[in-house]
Amino acid sequence: ITAQDAVDAFDVADINSSYACTYFPWIMYYDSSNKRYINLPVTKDVIKNMAATDNKSFPWFAPAGTERGKVNCVKAVYKTTLADEDMLYNATINPVKSFAQDGVIIWGNKTTYPVETPNNRINVRRMMIRVKKLITEAAKHLIFEQYDAALEKQFRGIVEPILADVKANRGIIDYRVITECTPETRDQHILPAKILIKPTQSLEYISIS
Repeated sequence: ITAQDAVDAFDVADINSSYACTYFPWIMYYDSSNKRYINLPVTKDVIKNMAATDNKSFPWFAPAGTERGKVNCVKAVYKTTLADEDMLYNATINPVKSFAQDGVIIWGNKTTYPVETPNNRINVRRMMIRVKKLITEAAKHLIFEQYDAALEKQFRGIVEPILADVKANRGIIDYRVITECTPETRDQHILPAKILIKPTQSLEYISIS
């Protein structure tokens, strides 16, 4: 199928989630066991690149581009043009681009969330997943402790170093931790907290004059 066919089909599918992503075109791989060529989605290389990114750096680095988006294959089944890639990306489909020197590269970082917010980028969503997991794991040790002003301070003391570490490693630009305790929340045994963060975005275009 063409890039336009992919955009039309994806529009009909009506997928809308910052926890999902999709790619075009399919890739030709060599099946050495059966000695034949097969066309498959680029899924295995996407997952491989995400795992390699986690191992070598951090989840908030985009699993795309020449550094973290290489595809080990024979070729892309469809060779995209610049116009194709713009059309695909506007439709939240990540292009898989063929380069003469670098080979086949994942050339997109979008989730299937159509609204232009930081959460429609894969690296930001993966950063949010990671931060949520770290904070949840750390904060659970406060459950059933004495609920007073000292506990609020303990909570911030647990969360802020996690966010500071993510910031130091280029995952976020800034953050703030807010606790909103009242006599009512204490009676309900709940610690209301807000964590505000500004994610570090990935570069996608370079404009040179």
